[in-house]
Amino acid sequence: MVPAVMEQQSTVEIKPPRNIDMIELDRSKFDLTIRCSAAEVPAKSCTKIMKELNGACSRFSDLQFKPKIVMPCGTDNTRKIILLDDKHRSNNLIQLEGGSVTDIDVKIVYRNWSASQILRAILPDSIDDSEVVSGFEVIGHIAHLNLRECHDKYKFVIGQVILDKNPFLKTVVNKLKTIHSEYRYFDMEVLAGEHNFITTAIEHKIKFTMDFSKLYWNSRLGSEHKKDCRFDSCRINCT
Repeated sequence: MVPAVMEQQSTVEIKPPRNIDMIELDRSKFDLTIRCSAAEVPAKSCTKIMKELNGACSRFSDLQFKPKIVMPCGTDNTRKIILLDDKHRSNNLIQLEGGSVTDIDVKIVYRNWSASQILRAILPDSIDDSEVVSGFEVIGHIAHLNLRECHDKYKFVIGQVILDKNPFLKTVVNKLKTIHSEYRYFDMEVLAGEHNFITTAIEHKIKFTMDFSKLYWNSRLGSEHKKDCRFDSCRINCT
């Protein structure tokens, strides 16, 4: 598939291609090629020019993983390519150091985007920015989401994006409506990752190992958890 191409001024916010109503994640559809100002300079002058330009290129600052600002110049080891903001194209130091200004294509892929950027590109405009999933409870390797009805059609792709963008996670679950009254734990569904609910949470140097599907856990009750233990450090098996 040919990636989308964007030619734009460096002041314009970079966004992934819209893939509204995607319900099965296709990572290749978030490829974007951006035409970017660049300077071809002697390798020995890179540090001096970067200092003068104060980092040279800020247009990728909102990405989770940013492309390299300084990169090789083909097979010529004596020269480097520096990505530039448009405002730096006329900087005299580039010419004084034996450099030249050009334009190059920079490819942005799924890995570069943040979870919120990907989800905003997938979810329809009828879902407000405030309802784009950005926060969730983390219990060991488990992410616990509390999705709304408007997310139902997209819940599995949401779960996969959250899993992809948080490498410490192994399981993403969504809370269902049923709450079991005795211990206040809730039914859940796995949206992405392993069907493994045995996890360990660490609070105040105390390790709590639990079956998250069988009990209620809320990290905001951390001070209460510590009171119940009354040890400086320990491991608790919650059953």
